[in-house]
Amino acid sequence: MAQTSHSQTLDCGPSLQDRAQLTRAILAFFAFAFAWSWGLGFATAQARAYSEALGTVLLIAAGLGPSIAGFAVVALFSTGAGWRAWLVRCLKWRIGWRWYALAFLAPPAVMLCALALHAALGGTIPALPAAGQLPLVVANFGLVLLTGGPLGEEFGWRGYAMPALTARLHWRAASLIVGAVWGLWHLPLFFMAGTP
Repeated sequence: MAQTSHSQTLDCGPSLQDRAQLTRAILAFFAFAFAWSWGLGFATAQARAYSEALGTVLLIAAGLGPSIAGFAVVALFSTGAGWRAWLVRCLKWRIGWRWYALAFLAPPAVMLCALALHAALGGTIPALPAAGQLPLVVANFGLVLLTGGPLGEEFGWRGYAMPALTARLHWRAASLIVGAVWGLWHLPLFFMAGTP
């Protein structure tokens, strides 16, 4: 059986045979992303008892799970045309300025609203850990901007999972599934000390 191009699956509507392969690929993506990230997350928790530096390296590697899963699944289930289509989709950066403004301004706005709501409900606002360290804040922002989401996660979530799911489902249903799985994927961080 010849492998079908992932780009053909997305553009032409999948046949029954393609739909079965696409379902296997989607399930493989989710399984690989969780196995990689949760496995390394567990290793991080164990390693921190011996070396904080090793724990940090493992935590960063754990965050790469979705993107590595995207690379792996595209390599396993696509032809050269599917591989190229996936890379083009992942590396598309020419979008309207409004989307860039939203991407840069929405997260701080949400954080400020959360802090304001916390204070309004009687909570105290903690001191900023980087107060007076503007160069460190700028460097950390750049590091997180590149590695935190885009390199670590988005080649998988937005580059692979969302288009693959929208080939099977309406985009709203696909968005809800990706959002729910994304939230579940982050669950171990809630139980790891020192993670925001």
